[in-house]
Amino acid sequence: MASLMIIQPLRSYLFALLLLPACAKSQLGEIELRPEQWVLPKFLREASGLAVADSGFVYAHNDEKGNIYRVNIHNGTVLKVASIGKPTIRRDFEGIAASPSTIFLTTSKGTVYRTTRPDTSNGHRVINDAAVSTGLSDQCEIEGLHYDNGDLLLPCKTPLRKRFKNHLVVFRYNIETGETSELFSIPRKNIDGIKKLRLTAIDATVSHYYLVSGNQLVLVDRDSHAAKAYKLRKKFHKQVEGISVLDNGSILLVEDNRKGLSRLTKYRSLDELKNLNSTNQ
Repeated sequence: MASLMIIQPLRSYLFALLLLPACAKSQLGEIELRPEQWVLPKFLREASGLAVADSGFVYAHNDEKGNIYRVNIHNGTVLKVASIGKPTIRRDFEGIAASPSTIFLTTSKGTVYRTTRPDTSNGHRVINDAAVSTGLSDQCEIEGLHYDNGDLLLPCKTPLRKRFKNHLVVFRYNIETGETSELFSIPRKNIDGIKKLRLTAIDATVSHYYLVSGNQLVLVDRDSHAAKAYKLRKKFHKQVEGISVLDNGSILLVEDNRKGLSRLTKYRSLDELKNLNSTNQ
């Protein structure tokens, strides 16, 4: 069986090391609310993706090694459930997604690895390193992954072709046919409030696509592709590279913070995210 590792709630961590309670006082003596956050263990300090697993659980992975972890967002435990290859292969992994039966990992070149969803009662599993190419290696540097009704959605972090520059671009890879197509391409000038166009994570609901770009959350309407960006305060977030939207509307964000400790952040709703990250806080 894989060992169970504890991640400490950030509020306890701050109280112990920085003597700051959950609702910290600002320099003006005002009470400042914070989102619910946890510090991740050192082996996940380069966390580069999130995907909803089951009720109360998410899958996560790190940047350089093909290990898959299952995180309990209620009690803060982390279980390593699968590894790609033995020894575990090293790639630039930049996104994770989960269908009802399968887990997918993508590299920055759009190479996708897949495995059946692990049975956690059987402990850690080693899987083979078979992979497929989405054909995107010469079009964009990919960062982020989401499963969407038979398709894998892959955001373009860094465009390698001129026509994608200054556009928010997401590709769609059909798992059954192996065909890759452009899901949408939105000119930067059409995105309300955008500061930096550098996509690092994606999730989706029945009404919207949720993307992280720099220190902003970008919502894209599924039907009209109208897009609006919302601020993510740097005091709460450093280099967000994973997002999951839960069925109850909660939003989870994870960081790749290789120079320190990464954090997993939970907002109870989009409204809470907007309020706590507003300039008025």
